[in-house]
Amino acid sequence: MHPVVRIGNLDALDLREEFPDKSSYKKRGLDRITRIVVHHAVTNNHRSDLQSMTNVYNYHTSPSVDGGPWPGIGYHMFIGLLGGVYLVGDATEIRYHAGKENLSSYGICLLGDYTATDPHPIQIAMLHHVVDEISFGLGKILPVVPHHAVSQTTCPGRVWEAYLASQ
Repeated sequence: MHPVVRIGNLDALDLREEFPDKSSYKKRGLDRITRIVVHHAVTNNHRSDLQSMTNVYNYHTSPSVDGGPWPGIGYHMFIGLLGGVYLVGDATEIRYHAGKENLSSYGICLLGDYTATDPHPIQIAMLHHVVDEISFGLGKILPVVPHHAVSQTTCPGRVWEAYLASQ
C-alpha cells in the first residue's frame, strides 16, 4: 500500500519511493515557483495508471530521453485516467519538464494520449482542483500554462483546450 500525502484539501498517493530518483535534482525555494506547466504523457489510454507511470519512469531515466538520462520522472505530479492524483517529485526539486522554465515551474502531467482525443472530464476537473490546492499551499495564485507555451512541442495535446473550456 502506498502512503497518502495531503496537499491542502487534496489526497495524493505518494509514489516517490515507487519511482525513486536515480540521482539528485537540484533544489529551489518554494518562492521560486511562479507557474504550473501542464503536460500529457502520451501513454496508452487503456493501460493502468501504474503501468503508464512505469513507462514514463523508464523513458525519463533512459539515455534516449532528450539530454538523458534524467535523475527521475521529470514531472512533480500525475493525474490518472480516472482522476487519481500521484505525487512523484518534491516541489523543491527543479525537475526536467519545461526546458529553460524548469526553475520556476511545477509540472503536472495527465496520464494518457490526448494528441487526437479529449481527456476524461474527471481528469480536467481534478486538474483544476490540483491547481487550486497547490496555489493555496504556496500562498499565491499560480498561472497555468500548456507545455507548448514554454517549449517547442504540441504537448499537452487536447488537454489545454479541454482545460480552457471548463473554466
